[in-house]
Amino acid sequence: RFGWIGVLAAWLASLTVPRDLVGQAAVDGADAGAARLSIQLRNHWPVILAGWLIASAMAMGDVAVVSIVQVPTPRMMSTILIEKFHRFETGMLVAMSLWMVACVVPGAILTAFVVRRRRG
Repeated sequence: RFGWIGVLAAWLASLTVPRDLVGQAAVDGADAGAARLSIQLRNHWPVILAGWLIASAMAMGDVAVVSIVQVPTPRMMSTILIEKFHRFETGMLVAMSLWMVACVVPGAILTAFVVRRRRG
């Protein structure tokens, strides 16, 4: 829910990259995407990291609030994980963690496939 903060920080950092610098990298043989990415990460990694940390801190605060003020609705995965962690129910924690990883793996494989196709 707070991921937009990191995206906004990265986008604002990308606006400060001079077009001439990207043009010079393109003249040196780098494609526009790789040049912009390497220039952005090299020059603006503190801003992007700060945006990510702020979003993470706000999300953790949200998890804490949800665990304190539980309303009678379907429970969020984060509250269930926190509850299982505090009760030392490691079997359930392992199972839930593996299911979360299993949900993410197809998207990660698809992303890796698309990135390789674009490069090759």
